[in-house]
Amino acid sequence: MTVRKPSRSDPIIIRADHRESRSGIDRYFANDPDVAFSFTDLDYGDYACGGSLVIERKAPADFGASIRDRRLFQQHQAAADAGLRMIYLLEGDVYRSSTLQPVAIVGAVAWLTGLAGSSAVYSRNLADTAALIRTYCRHQ
Repeated sequence: MTVRKPSRSDPIIIRADHRESRSGIDRYFANDPDVAFSFTDLDYGDYACGGSLVIERKAPADFGASIRDRRLFQQHQAAADAGLRMIYLLEGDVYRSSTLQPVAIVGAVAWLTGLAGSSAVYSRNLADTAALIRTYCRHQ
């Protein structure tokens, strides 16, 4: 089987779950002629690039809450069972902005990256997150 690399004329396809519309991330893609961005209902994650790659954006409060209520682990397992690769974008200072102890955050990140086979990447802010999503989807 031959894998065709996207040409520079192929758009970078980014689909975002409709719940991400509140984030304002679409403004970072609105004037990018190389990006085909749309909101839709995603079964897994917050962003899909095509193929099996799914990106989950976690702001500090959401990351802490998803650890506390164990939703993070359930979401990960459901995506893995569906054959998807997860990348977790941890946006902002998840340590300073969380009510969890740092050891709980470290434990969750260690589980995701070391035991569950996912990636966790830190971003400073929404602009960094948008740049990372664009880059991941460009390589997809």
